[in-house]
Amino acid sequence: MENNNQIMRNRLFSGKFIAVLLLLCLTVGAMWFLFKCSQEQRQTSAFTPSELRQSSGDTLDVAIEISPLLYSLEKDSITGLDYELLKTYAKAAERPLKLHPVNAPNQALEALSNGDLDMVISFLPSTTGMKEYFLLTEPIYTDRQVLVQRLPWHDTIPNITDQRQLNGDTIVISKGSPLASRIRNLGNEIGGKIEVIEDPDHSAEQLFLKVALGQIRLAVMNENVAKHLKEDYPGVDISTPISFSQFQTWALNLNDSVFARSLNTWLEQYKQTPEYYELTEQYLK
Repeated sequence: MENNNQIMRNRLFSGKFIAVLLLLCLTVGAMWFLFKCSQEQRQTSAFTPSELRQSSGDTLDVAIEISPLLYSLEKDSITGLDYELLKTYAKAAERPLKLHPVNAPNQALEALSNGDLDMVISFLPSTTGMKEYFLLTEPIYTDRQVLVQRLPWHDTIPNITDQRQLNGDTIVISKGSPLASRIRNLGNEIGGKIEVIEDPDHSAEQLFLKVALGQIRLAVMNENVAKHLKEDYPGVDISTPISFSQFQTWALNLNDSVFARSLNTWLEQYKQTPEYYELTEQYLK
């Protein structure tokens, strides 16, 4: 009997040890990925409106947010749905392309307003507020915002499954994100208040990792990007929507109507091609 009990204790200890070891590996992996993202973004993003000088001639100066869906460096190549579309347009229009990768769109939008950029590509929904300050292109694709939280078995706090449960809660987003107004409006819609913290040092992807590590509790980001990240971090829940599906667009200077008409004509035509379908299948499915 004692031998059987000892065997059972050994098996129980072995199972717990494996579970702890697996959790440790996941944590170390997430921390390494977070450091890698931070290092990559510091290397590729570095401009302020005062430092930016618009290129001469027909060169397209475009600020594009660093994201697996928009623009991402993988080894020696650049990937991203928006990057691929932009590159195809620049080639068709026979215009040289100069990219300004950024972590968040706030400074880029300021530079666009000042006429120092031709376009900003970020997670910019086609809303009335955005249209007051910028010309927005034809919809590039649709997306929605989702809540990022850890699954219940990671936490003693129950999962949020309904937007009304956010009343009195705090959500972290990257500084300058257009999501700030949406979340505050959501607080009004549910008859309460949601505190919004705008983090100046971390992108939406990095905030996802901070949720996975338990460093913050709640974040909000676009669903298509969250799906990519969840593949490596299944312990994160992204099932609670914060908004309805919205058209995602590119932003142009309010006075650049000629460029807007040309770009929109191209987008309308290109969205009917097999190439556009293949790109969306690759990045959005």
